Amino acid sequence: MKCYNYPNGIRETGTSVAPPSRSVTMEVATVQLNSTVLSRFWAKVNKTDGCWLWTASTKNGYGQLSVPGGVAYAHHISYVIHHGPIPTGLYVCHTCDVQTCVNPAHLFAATQRENMRDMALKGRSSHGEGRPCHKLTESDIPIILQMRAEGNKLRDIGDRFGVGAATISAICLGRRWRITQETIWNS
Repeated sequence: MKCYNYPNGIRETGTSVAPPSRSVTMEVATVQLNSTVLSRFWAKVNKTDGCWLWTASTKNGYGQLSVPGGVAYAHHISYVIHHGPIPTGLYVCHTCDVQTCVNPAHLFAATQRENMRDMALKGRSSHGEGRPCHKLTESDIPIILQMRAEGNKLRDIGDRFGVGAATISAICLGRRWRITQETIWNS
């Protein structure tokens, strides 16, 4: 699940597109899941033995459906139909990691922290050289640590590698590039 998702499901139409906030979302529970909405929802679902795939419109990779008063994510509607209201402050996450899946057996409610932990445990978070805009490589880290151990200033090290002093500090404190540091310390 991407982190740019609207908790509790619906972004009102006509509002500015901004990072998720409580001011631009409506509770899915306020949506009237009447026979028309339900009929339109099920017409767009392809049930398979595993995932039930959303076959219509998507936003940020997630299925969406126009409902009275706004747009709702399809997996949120499925969650509400099968599990009841989404608890306040929680996100609807996928155990299958298929963004278009609406199978209620694959959906669970979690905090943002639990969602990020789930993503990291499944190896779906980018870090280090896996990040598209990385400036450092694994081979830079031992050099940075050695330079710092020799007393070089954070700013000077950062200037050499094209990053800020805060990044160098985070590396030296083990807050960034931890996997590489553990490898360095254990070798």
